[in-house]
Amino acid sequence: MTGRAAASAGKSGRAGGCHGSRAPPLPSAAAALGPPGPFLQTLLLLPCLLPSRVNFFCYVALATAALPTLEKNKGPLGAVPSLTGEIVTPFTTSYSATKFALDGFFSSLRHELITQKRNVSLTLRIRALINTDMVLQNTRCDKVHRTASPVPETALTIIQGGATRVQEVFYPWWLQHMCCLWVLLPNDRDQVLQSYYNYSSP
Repeated sequence: MTGRAAASAGKSGRAGGCHGSRAPPLPSAAAALGPPGPFLQTLLLLPCLLPSRVNFFCYVALATAALPTLEKNKGPLGAVPSLTGEIVTPFTTSYSATKFALDGFFSSLRHELITQKRNVSLTLRIRALINTDMVLQNTRCDKVHRTASPVPETALTIIQGGATRVQEVFYPWWLQHMCCLWVLLPNDRDQVLQSYYNYSSP
């Protein structure tokens, strides 16, 4: 979402789904990872409810408030469902569920905007694990066999995706191939997924 649209949404006060009558701040996915670990061990913890509020409802509220301004200025709208919204991810079950919801909502919204001939582009930014302190602190590094992506390159790719008005943008580039193989080779999914995780640690 553009800064101008976000500012307009904040002034209008119509995105009150998260903070009463005021528009919510820009959502931070890293702040709503939820407690890491198997779902059944985190189910009774209150933090497991936070991802749905930040990662889904705030995005919906902001998009709803900003759409009139974006349409007027022919601006781009963007969301970051990330890889966990495309491929199932163990040990972050609640977080992954909100990302799938985010992908479903904005993919459907994009088709509605196209059929209504509204001049608003909508880009989904698919990214992998990023190298920020908050993300790494909330990620079970003893369980995940993946290298975090650098922040500057990830941010640049996200910005370029909105500027070029493409439907989807992937960073790193190989994520697009992974998502395609995930759909084309359903019988090999479990084996490939398990190779990225350490299931032996508690």
